Amino acid sequence: MGWGLITQSRKKQLTTDTEDIQISINIGHATRALSGRTMLLGQSRNEDQKPTASIVNPRNRTRIGNWNVRTMFKTGMAGQVAREMKRYKLDILSISKCRWKGGGKSKINKGEVIIYSGEEDTHQGGVAIMMSQQAAKCLMEWTPESSRIIRAQFYSKYRKLTLIHAYSLTNNAKIESKEDFYEQLEGTVQKCNRNYILLVTGDLNAKVGKGTPEEREVLGQHGTGDRNENGERLCEFCEMNCLVMN
Repeated sequence: MGWGLITQSRKKQLTTDTEDIQISINIGHATRALSGRTMLLGQSRNEDQKPTASIVNPRNRTRIGNWNVRTMFKTGMAGQVAREMKRYKLDILSISKCRWKGGGKSKINKGEVIIYSGEEDTHQGGVAIMMSQQAAKCLMEWTPESSRIIRAQFYSKYRKLTLIHAYSLTNNAKIESKEDFYEQLEGTVQKCNRNYILLVTGDLNAKVGKGTPEEREVLGQHGTGDRNENGERLCEFCEMNCLVMN
């Protein structure tokens, strides 16, 4: 299940740049653009070029999607995802379970740009954000926080946007592991500039149920079914950070 959460009004390991059509990069604080150099995991990347467009514009609608693709670790899968993104006229697509190793930035043949964050040693899990050519011009900085969380900041002369994409553990996972995930997700939110729009997308493996009248500001009117443990954690996370499920 995928979610989009938006604000209400008011380890250091080594990875190397690789080439996958065109890849540069690192994982989680701020560094410059790279080219064939070894970088530290856990570092943010500031884009070398200044943004030349606004991601939020009152004259145009910005379309952001969210998709668990199962895998992009197959020949041609990135291109297939890009075609679907274009078919749905999306500017940005948050991706769960891309299964790419390490952290990096890639430009595919059609011009879409992908930033990603995965396991260092295995093709398991992994998250990514795919951008159209126009949306990529707005990218200011991005941070592969872990194999389950990635954060990106986009420029706008109206109001800048922070996008966090997260891929949660299943409801049957160990409690300690789920607590660690939400602690890291909370820590990622706390790093964000509160003057920016905050959007959290993800496959959060949660059932939130109908909720109570008191939770209407968090759940809206479209909750359904029964809530599970992951759903309870998600609701608490949203309440703490003034986020609304959408």
